[in-house]
Amino acid sequence: MTMNDRDALIKLAISAPRTVEAPADLGEAIFRQIRVTKQERGLVRLGRLGWVRRLTPALVTVALLVLLALVVIAIGSRPPQRPHLLSEYHGGPDRTGIMVGPGPRGVPVLAWDVTRPGPLPFTTMPLVQDGRVYVADGSGTVAALDAATGRTLWEYSTGSPARGAPALLRDLLILGTDAGHVIALSIADGAPAWDQAIGSAPISASVLEADGQIYVGNADGTFVALDGRTGARLWAADVGGSVTRGAALADGVVYVGATGGRFSALDATTGRDRWRVELGPGEEGTPVVGPGAVFVGRGLLAPDGPHDVVALDRADGTTRWTFPAPSGRQVLPGALANGLLYGVSDDGSIYALDPASGVLQWTVAAAAAQLGTLGAIVGNVLYVTTADRNVQAFDATTGAHLWTVDVVGVPTQAAVVDGSLFLGTSLGHVYALRDPALGSTPAGS
Repeated sequence: MTMNDRDALIKLAISAPRTVEAPADLGEAIFRQIRVTKQERGLVRLGRLGWVRRLTPALVTVALLVLLALVVIAIGSRPPQRPHLLSEYHGGPDRTGIMVGPGPRGVPVLAWDVTRPGPLPFTTMPLVQDGRVYVADGSGTVAALDAATGRTLWEYSTGSPARGAPALLRDLLILGTDAGHVIALSIADGAPAWDQAIGSAPISASVLEADGQIYVGNADGTFVALDGRTGARLWAADVGGSVTRGAALADGVVYVGATGGRFSALDATTGRDRWRVELGPGEEGTPVVGPGAVFVGRGLLAPDGPHDVVALDRADGTTRWTFPAPSGRQVLPGALANGLLYGVSDDGSIYALDPASGVLQWTVAAAAAQLGTLGAIVGNVLYVTTADRNVQAFDATTGAHLWTVDVVGVPTQAAVVDGSLFLGTSLGHVYALRDPALGSTPAGS
C-alpha cells in the first residue's frame, strides 16, 4: 500500500458517507496495514503542503545563524546613540526634571571649580554632551569646558547677555540673547552656524528643542518656531505677554506662559491655539507636562496671589486642582517622577503632591531662604538648589535629607549625568561635583 492509499483509507474511515456502512473490522484492518507499511520518518505533514522533509539539526543551525546575522546588520544600521547627553533645560522638552544620571553615590566631592566672566542666573543650567560642559553667562560669553578637568576648550562672545538655558541639537548649541537673537554655534569650535533675529526685545526664556525644531519667546510676546539646522522661521505666534520662562512640549503641543497670566497650548506644527486660559496677574513659571495634565506655577512677581501650582487638563486647559503653599509663598512644580509632583517654594520647603489630585503626600524644610525654581531627579534622589548657596539631595520617596554641598553664589539648576552634578552660580562659578568613588577634594557636609 502506498502512502496515498493509506491516507485515502484514513479519510474514508473518518468521513465516510452516511449511506455507506463500513465493515465492523475496518478500523482494525487500517491499523494492521499501517503497521506493515514502511514509514518515511524524515517527512512531516504540513497541512495542505503535504509531506515535506523534516529539518535536520544542521539546517536549523544554519537558519539561526542567518537570522542572527540579519539582526546584527539591522542594529548596526541604526544611527549611533550618544549615551552621555543632557541637551536642554530641566532634563527634556516636557521639563519633568528627570536627568540622564547616574548621580553620585554618597556625598559628592569637588572635581573642579572654574570662574566665568559673567553670572549664571538660576534660570539657566549647564548642558553636558560627550565629555563637554556647555555654559552661557550674563556677559554674553559661551564656552565649552572639559567635563573631566574644567579646562576651557573654546569660547565665543555673542555681544549680548544670555539669561536662559541653551539647547543642544546634534552638533549645534543654540541660545537666545538680550539683543533678541537666537544664535547657533558649532559645538566643535564655537563657530557661528546661523543667527536669527526674532525682534528687538530680549530673550530671557530657556530655549526648547524637540524633533529638530527650536521654540522660544521674547519680551514683546512673540513666540517662534525655528528650523534647528538653518534658523529659518517656521511660524510665529503672539501669546499676549512677555515670555520670561521656558516653554514645554509633549505630543505635538507647546505649552507657554506669558506675563499677565495668559497660558497657551499651541500646535507645534502650525503655532495655532489649541486653547488659552487666564491664570491671573504676574508671570508663569516653566511648565511641567504629565500624562494628563500640565502643571504650572502662577503669580510670579505679583504682589497679591495666587502664588500656587495649578494643574490644567491637557485637552482643554480646564483647572483640575490647585495647591497653595501653607505659608502663602510662591510654589512651583519642581519635578515629576516616581508618581509624585515635587513642588519647590520660596518658603524653603519641598512639597510632594499626588499629581492626579494635588493632595499633599509629604513636606520637608530644605532651606532658610528660597529654593531654586526647579529640581532635578535621578531614580530615587531629588536634587534642589537654594538661595542659601548650596545644593541638597533628598530621598524622593520619603523626603529624608541625604547631603548638602555649599557653593559660592546662588546656584543654577544642577545637570546630573555620568556620576556628577554640573552647576553654575550667580557669581560666575561653574562646578563639577563628582561621585566620591572617582576621588577628589571634599566639597560638602
